[in-house]
Amino acid sequence: MKKNSLILALIILLTQAAYAADYIVSSDRPVKAVYVRNEEILTAKPLYTLNNDKENIIISVKKDGKTAILVNRFDEEIILDVRIKDGEMKIKNDKGFDYFPIDNPPEGLEILPPPSPDTAAKTEG
Repeated sequence: MKKNSLILALIILLTQAAYAADYIVSSDRPVKAVYVRNEEILTAKPLYTLNNDKENIIISVKKDGKTAILVNRFDEEIILDVRIKDGEMKIKNDKGFDYFPIDNPPEGLEILPPPSPDTAAKTEG
């Protein structure tokens, strides 16, 4: 009985972890604040980077459903209609926004390698 309960618990935990998806929503202008209509479906938080451009939002999907995200961009407020189905997010009214799963960056995104120790030593001296 304990073995069956343990297997069932592991299956439930693994399917929950596999379901949760995180997305990055990138704005073409800085974001002041983000509000979610129904936080039982997803959560959204602005991402502050080192250069403090405030153009990215991290979205964590919790379950399927429909909700809206209110994005305050200093000079305007935009409502993004969001639909989650089978763990995939679709956004309507996304003019001025790009979004993609954190696990899968968009095609053509160049990720540069870290500098070599020789290059770092030259820039310090």
